[in-house]
Amino acid sequence: MSALVNGVRFTLGTTDRMQTPLPITLIDFHALSTSAGVDLFWSTASEVNNARFTVERSEDMEHWEAVIDMPGAGTSYSTLHYQARDERPLPGTSYYRLRQTDLDGASSYSAVRAVAYTPSGALERWPVPTADHLWVRSPEEGISAVELFTTAGQQVRPPVQLHGPSAMIDLSGLKPGAYVVQVHTLSGTYREQVLKAAP
Repeated sequence: MSALVNGVRFTLGTTDRMQTPLPITLIDFHALSTSAGVDLFWSTASEVNNARFTVERSEDMEHWEAVIDMPGAGTSYSTLHYQARDERPLPGTSYYRLRQTDLDGASSYSAVRAVAYTPSGALERWPVPTADHLWVRSPEEGISAVELFTTAGQQVRPPVQLHGPSAMIDLSGLKPGAYVVQVHTLSGTYREQVLKAAP
């Protein structure tokens, strides 16, 4: 597993392309606590003979259990986005990692992500993923402000229209990938992760 200079993209598998093709080029892997559980997002730039992904969870980073299993794309040279949810997360802080398994049974692991599961109410989002407009609805009477951030914490400012307890966010001008939407109401703040799909 090797990280590139930008600190974002890293690759699972051998680095010797002449002998063994890289199983996958993983762009990112994120885990976020939500009101419905822990949402997992990851994207690949390419996959070679990739049989499946397995999300593993641990409370001590020593003992791991598989909680989600999803098929891989086999071989693909297009950017692909994946989304899954751990609907029964552990209370408090737990750790997640992504295991990738080749068609021949060989496996590699991603970096580990720590998540503190603290559900704070239901923030509705639809459609997810979306390539253009995202709607969010707060359980409170009205939304006072909506903010959007990259998963690295950088704020982006797409057009937002407020409609009482709902808001429409225009994502059409943003790059595909995972973002964090933060909705402010008079009684609290709701934070969820959303996925912007390619048009």
